Amino acid sequence: MGPATAGGDRASSPACGGGLGRGLAVAAAAALLFAGCATVPEDLQPVPEIQPEVAEVREDPDSFAGATVVWGGSIVRIDNLAEGTRLEIVSRPLGRDQRPLQVDRSDGRFHAFFPGFLDPQVHTPMREVTVRGQVGGVNEDSIGEFPYTFPRVEVESLHLWPVPEPEPRVIYHDPFWDPWGPWGPSWGHPWHRSRW
Repeated sequence: MGPATAGGDRASSPACGGGLGRGLAVAAAAALLFAGCATVPEDLQPVPEIQPEVAEVREDPDSFAGATVVWGGSIVRIDNLAEGTRLEIVSRPLGRDQRPLQVDRSDGRFHAFFPGFLDPQVHTPMREVTVRGQVGGVNEDSIGEFPYTFPRVEVESLHLWPVPEPEPRVIYHDPFWDPWGPWGPSWGHPWHRSRW
C-alpha cells in the first residue's frame, strides 16, 4: 500500500474542506445580514409600524389626534417659550436608522413642541433632528407672509443627529501635465540667460 498524500486526505475530509466552506458561507451571510440592519437610537424606540405622514395630518388633523409618530427633518427655526421650546422642522423621509435622508423631497413642515429648554446655539437651523411623540393637532401660522398649517407633535423624545463629516475633496491631475516642463524648477526655462 503506498503512502497516503496529506493533500488528498484533507481535501476529502468533511471536517476540513467541507466544514470550512460551510463556515465561510455562514460568516458571509451573517455579515450581509448585519450590514443590512440599521440601529435605531434608543430614545426613538419603539418606532410605530403604522403612522400618518405630515401631509395627512395637515389635511385631517382630527383623525390622527393622539397618534404616535416618529418624524424628522431639518430645523428651520427654534422658539424658546415660557412653557417649552417649539421647533419648526422641514420634514424629510427617514432611513432605517430613522435619520433624515439627504434628499430634495419633503411633504411639508411641522412644529415639534418640547416641554423644556433647548439651546438655540446647539439646535441650530439646518441641523438634522428626529422626534418621537403624539400628534397634538395643528398650529395656524405662516412662512414669511404665506399662511401655513403646521401639524404639531408633542415631543416625548428628541434625537439631534451629529453633523456629518465633509466628504474628502478629490483633485484629479493630468498625469501628462508638468508645470515645470522637462527642465525642472532648478534649471529654468530654455530662454533663461545665464549669468556666467
